[in-house]
Amino acid sequence: MTGNAALRRALTVAMTRELLRDRSTLVFVIGFPPALLALFELIAGATPASLGEGATALTLALPAILVFGFGSLAVHGTAAPLVELRRRGTLRLLATTPMSRLDFIVAQMPARAALAVVQLAVALPLAVALGAVRPLAVPELMLSLLLGLTMLSALGFLIGGRMQSPELVSGLVGGLLPVALMVSGVLVPLDVLPGWLQTLSIASPLTYLGDAVRHDVVGAATRFPLPLDLAVMGLTSTVLIMLAARSFRWDEAGR
Repeated sequence: MTGNAALRRALTVAMTRELLRDRSTLVFVIGFPPALLALFELIAGATPASLGEGATALTLALPAILVFGFGSLAVHGTAAPLVELRRRGTLRLLATTPMSRLDFIVAQMPARAALAVVQLAVALPLAVALGAVRPLAVPELMLSLLLGLTMLSALGFLIGGRMQSPELVSGLVGGLLPVALMVSGVLVPLDVLPGWLQTLSIASPLTYLGDAVRHDVVGAATRFPLPLDLAVMGLTSTVLIMLAARSFRWDEAGR
């Protein structure tokens, strides 16, 4: 047990260094949210009445900015690097150690969590200063985002654990992410979507993530009770982690 813990710690350090070497991921994940916050602060015009009195373009955009940042971390900072490690044969070497698939996934989480914390440390103070988030709502918002990060990271591990091409992950999966967020009402209000898409969005866990984030945005209306949002994200995270651990492949031959 002690040997496995030491191996997991060593792998965590190694994977953290690997992530920090990827400058494009660091720039995108850390620089993307504050850049979009500044952009939407400059956008003027009417906002949907369903957002409530005092809503602004930034109020509408903030949940999308935060969720898209985490989704990008799951795709470009988790799934694609895992596929590259498998292609280089690194994962095949790890398969010869006592480390289990679940241990490997757990060892990846601290680096991703730390990067997400840095992302939020840059974006949230700016959002509070611009009036998009109430200071007292920050702890509740952090809980929603923590569950969202866990859910999206687990999805990244599930995708990275099965696919064989990092280019396909970054291109196809990364391209589908905005579509999934749009259908889930994260990028645009659900009220502007066709009725059948609004019904379909109920089946998407991303819908509940975006809804939970909006609970803490000034003037933002929400669709579901917050406990339901958190419960759906927690259950989805558990299921995705179990699926990722069961289906993870150490090499391209499928072992």
